[in-house]
Amino acid sequence: MSELKWIYYEENSSVFFPSLKTLSLNCCPKLRGWRRRGDYNKESDTGDHLSLPLSFSCLSHLEIWNCPSMTCMPTFPHLDGWLRLSKCSMKPLKDTCLVGAESSTLYPLSSLRSLSIGYNEDIESMPEEWMQNLKSLQRLCIMGFSVITSLSRQLQHLPSQLQSLSVSEVNELDVLWKQDEDDECIQCEASFYCLRSLQTISFDYCPDMKALPEQIGKLQSLKHFNISYCNKLESLPEAMLHLSNLQTLEIEGCRMLGERCKAETGQDWPKIAHTPSIHIS
Repeated sequence: MSELKWIYYEENSSVFFPSLKTLSLNCCPKLRGWRRRGDYNKESDTGDHLSLPLSFSCLSHLEIWNCPSMTCMPTFPHLDGWLRLSKCSMKPLKDTCLVGAESSTLYPLSSLRSLSIGYNEDIESMPEEWMQNLKSLQRLCIMGFSVITSLSRQLQHLPSQLQSLSVSEVNELDVLWKQDEDDECIQCEASFYCLRSLQTISFDYCPDMKALPEQIGKLQSLKHFNISYCNKLESLPEAMLHLSNLQTLEIEGCRMLGERCKAETGQDWPKIAHTPSIHIS
């Protein structure tokens, strides 16, 4: 599939793959998208084929990985399983979010339960409020971003039923809880408010993360907390004491933090001693 450039469809098609439930597009570096059959000689990036009148009507699961040139495909507003986008353009997602923009009854991706996005350089192009439709989302995975300034703003619009959050290979993670000029962590407060149902959180390979905010104590539903290979993280906040429902804490490959969390002798041990299961390696 390395030479595939277009997936063709019939011009009179009104329903696209009406029974398709799962679609995976992997390692198609030259794939540019879907196109009407007969448009063989139109190689430009402009034309009717970039405004497809088609949507996947029954698609539940979609994965697009390492298809960096694909910007045009049928929309997928009815996904109710997982969506995984990595090393690809965000334009198909952006187009899907615009489906029914003038309708008061159609909310694209409102049934989606799991979302994974990573290594997408054009995340900044997404509308700031695009996450507000993700009313059923339970699991969110974010990975491979060097700058997440706009993503941190987008997260504030996430509905509050999220149960699992995984963040890996993200630089400048501290922007998620950056304070403003008045030393009031407004952005942080909004982010943690939308995470109040969170049960599992993990930070992996975040090289620039130096601290966790005190607002983490607001995650009263949190049960599982994993931190691995965040080498600049030196200590845990006092607010860890407020996580009364925390059942497991795992710290791996964090030299300074691991020393501070050693049983009985570590400086941060009193903050986590109430946790039934603690694993440090």
